[in-house]
Amino acid sequence: GQYIAMAAAYLPEGFAIRELRAEYRMQARLRDEIFPVVCRQKNTVTVELCNGEGKPYAVVMFLQK
Repeated sequence: GQYIAMAAAYLPEGFAIRELRAEYRMQARLRDEIFPVVCRQKNTVTVELCNGEGKPYAVVMFLQK
């Protein structure tokens, strides 16, 4: 749930979520830094929450209504 909440913070204002998909890759641990990589397309926002090496902890895709 925390990964989804973090990713949702990068949605544009007024973005109405129709569907979301979350893929968990690995666990972040206490004091790990998380770097978001955001890709916005027409009706989709994908947020990768990555470590310092660019490896994702989670990939969350939001589809707009």
